[in-house]
Amino acid sequence: MTTMARSSGRTAVVLMALMVVASTVQAQPLPALRTAVSSPHVLRDAVARQHAPLRPGGPRRASAVATKVTAGVAMGVAGFFAGATVAVLLQAATSGGRDVGGPGVLAGAAAGAAAGGAFGVWLASR
Repeated sequence: MTTMARSSGRTAVVLMALMVVASTVQAQPLPALRTAVSSPHVLRDAVARQHAPLRPGGPRRASAVATKVTAGVAMGVAGFFAGATVAVLLQAATSGGRDVGGPGVLAGAAAGAAAGGAFGVWLASR
């Protein structure tokens, strides 16, 4: 009980000190910010530098092939797990309480991976 009272007393002292310090602190405007806001040329030049092309050919874009491969792999992995899950659920519904798993799960995982990969490539090519 005394530890709790000491802890809450310390907390109150720290909070009071923070309130006193916070009331004395004043925000000062930054001179560089004031200059940038007062001069529109500074802002315009900064935006122009930011959006300037990196090389004469323009900004670099991701390859369409790399995008398709990435989407195909990601959707293939998702399809692998989805196909395995669907296969387990179908076997559990049709097996009548017998052991589920085995070849059905492997077939479902392979079919799901193939379907997911094909869907990912198709989705990335749109």
